[in-house]
Amino acid sequence: MLSEALRLAGTTVYEPCHRFEAEVPLESFGGVTGKLAVLGGVLRDARRQDDTWVLAGQIPAVAVHRAEQRLPGLTRGEGVWWSEPPGDRPIR
Repeated sequence: MLSEALRLAGTTVYEPCHRFEAEVPLESFGGVTGKLAVLGGVLRDARRQDDTWVLAGQIPAVAVHRAEQRLPGLTRGEGVWWSEPPGDRPIR
């Protein structure tokens, strides 16, 4: 009901997000991007650099810790993660 009332009032609700960058082995691309999507991440850029993928995007702040925890398992310990809070984004 609250979400409907906010929509009818024309109110935009925002959630805190982090900008992230991750370096992952080539074979980890699918697993990592899939997990990021499940966590609400939005991939803005993916570029191949030698034998790794460099991924950049945005992820809800509430999901950052879970992404950091899952990266070693998805990359056999070879992934690198960096994030910072750039601001908010509208909740869809």
